Amino acid sequence: MDKSPKFSIIIPCHNDKAWVGNAIESCLKQTHLKREVIVIDDGSTDSSPQWLADQYKNNKDVKLIFTRNLGPSSARNRGLAESTGTHVIFLHSNDM
Repeated sequence: MDKSPKFSIIIPCHNDKAWVGNAIESCLKQTHLKREVIVIDDGSTDSSPQWLADQYKNNKDVKLIFTRNLGPSSARNRGLAESTGTHVIFLHSNDM
């Protein structure tokens, strides 16, 4: 049985199309394969929701959640509720 931890990486996004792809890709390039990337689009009014859906809808390692704008704390809490990892990491959408 593999006892290595599974990481849940939670990324809130609000109107961050210009940066969020870099944040997601930096997570996917990590060598530890037991991870999930959870992106919560917090009611973006730019093209972020459509772009995220187009780019990551078929990626089994990226879970997309679309909500109305409730703020970053609410988005992080939603990501935490959806996470399945034994360890949780919060990342900003403009981090790499």
